[in-house]
Amino acid sequence: MAVDARRLLPIAEQAVTIAGEIVKTRLPGAVTAKGDRDMATEVDYAVEHAARDFLSRETPEIGFVGEEEGAKAVAESGLKWVLDPVDGTVDFLHGLPLAALRAAAARAAWGPFSRAARHSGRPSHQPSPSRTRSMMSIT
Repeated sequence: MAVDARRLLPIAEQAVTIAGEIVKTRLPGAVTAKGDRDMATEVDYAVEHAARDFLSRETPEIGFVGEEEGAKAVAESGLKWVLDPVDGTVDFLHGLPLAALRAAAARAAWGPFSRAARHSGRPSHQPSPSRTRSMMSIT
């Protein structure tokens, strides 16, 4: 199934607008530790849920991967929305206006290791450049 990438930008912009309203109107709430230096707030989860619900309604042919809850939808189109609901959670927690929502529509073969990481044995969250076919991103 072919997807016209030109129609995705306004949809991504609307998802970011919806997310921005949540970030601007809510306090962080409870904090969940995800590792030594990584955490998520109730707002991270609320943004991810709202964006996923909106994007799933608007583009049911596109899958979804969120930073907080992982893959929630698989699509035959080969496209995925990839979302970091609050990039800068620590700044957001401290009331600093340095957080952003990052959303991308990607057609990629994602794996847990990039080419460099496969050689070093260290995990990487970056897709291997040789395996990423196309990506559109909005912050």
